[in-house]
Amino acid sequence: MTAVTTAARRRDPAVLGRRVLAALTGTVTVSILGALVAVGVLLVAIGQNPFAVYGTLLEGSLTGRGLVTTLQRSVPLVGLSIALIYSFRAGVFNLGGQGQFLVGGLASVVTALALPGTGVLGILAACAAGVVAGAAWGTVPGVIQVTLGPPVLVTSLLLNYIGIAGVSYVISLLKPPSASDQATPTISEDLQISALVPARSPLGEAMGQALERNDVLLLAARGLNWSFVVVILLVIATILFNRRTATGFEAGVTGLNGAFARNVGIRSSRVVLTSLAISGGLAGLIGALVVLGTNFRLLDGQFEATGYAMTAILVVLLGRSSPIGAVLAGFFFSMLQVGGEELNRTFALSPAIASIIQALVIFLVVLRLGIPYVTQRLRRRAEAAATGERIEEVPDAAPTPRDTTTVKEG
Repeated sequence: MTAVTTAARRRDPAVLGRRVLAALTGTVTVSILGALVAVGVLLVAIGQNPFAVYGTLLEGSLTGRGLVTTLQRSVPLVGLSIALIYSFRAGVFNLGGQGQFLVGGLASVVTALALPGTGVLGILAACAAGVVAGAAWGTVPGVIQVTLGPPVLVTSLLLNYIGIAGVSYVISLLKPPSASDQATPTISEDLQISALVPARSPLGEAMGQALERNDVLLLAARGLNWSFVVVILLVIATILFNRRTATGFEAGVTGLNGAFARNVGIRSSRVVLTSLAISGGLAGLIGALVVLGTNFRLLDGQFEATGYAMTAILVVLLGRSSPIGAVLAGFFFSMLQVGGEELNRTFALSPAIASIIQALVIFLVVLRLGIPYVTQRLRRRAEAAATGERIEEVPDAAPTPRDTTTVKEG
């Protein structure tokens, strides 16, 4: 009876209407619209038509080759965001995604260079090496917090610089003497992740004859590699992990209220180490996919220049630590980047316009979420002062209003 009633309510037009209205007036939607309006005012001030600019941005990023480029850039960005969700959702603020991403890429390229000509098994071995290296590197801040006390927020960030310097040194050792670039040797073609439909394959040739040269389907089949499928599978696996596993449930409870989680017997140290190991391992996997599927070698400074790791943190914040939210936010940010480049070609506008929109969206999201929290804290403090009570903060709890308890003196 309950299941039938719930299903009926979901189909109720009034319920659906309220959900649509809530989505349209939600924090993220309002923040995006606010950012677009603010940048539109800026465009008018410099003599540009904001409607023409935004139209070009959308056309340049959502049609033809632009759409394929947007999808290509979404793959590592969404993948890294999914990796960070495992730790952020548990209340563990892992800022070391860049180091884990880089270390995983290095481990994969070293493995690929040591296993030339082994095909699919070699690709799997290189990806496994990236996972292991990323997980090991990601677990270090957790071990430090559990044993010594310094928070993951600080140690994971600092480990990025150690990882960047260490990988740079290893690259200098692997660099061929005759090479002009500071990079590892290129991995063999057998170990490169192929396109979804290679142009020279029978299916690729058939598609080339049946479709026009600039057809989006043909461009996507040849421009996207199997990393795209891997990231889709990671999104699905993350949703199932969060909803159907005990470990995912414990991580969610710990992230919502650490004190409550400890009171019901959830070991916070285990949650910290597990979430960081999974997060680091997936970040290392994405690093491996980028090396094996896009760059085919590791160039010193190239991973850092992409900005994927830092942008992934913004994607997680905008997506509210939700896998589906990360997909939408990652695609949105990639669309802004590609569209910003089109604005530079068409209007001679700086691609920084896209970065301004990104920054404003995040700022408005944080502002809208933070104001009610701060207001509630101030109101509770005022009420406590008026009644002679004191506010006791629960140590090591997640930063939400529910983690503040009122205790009477005496």
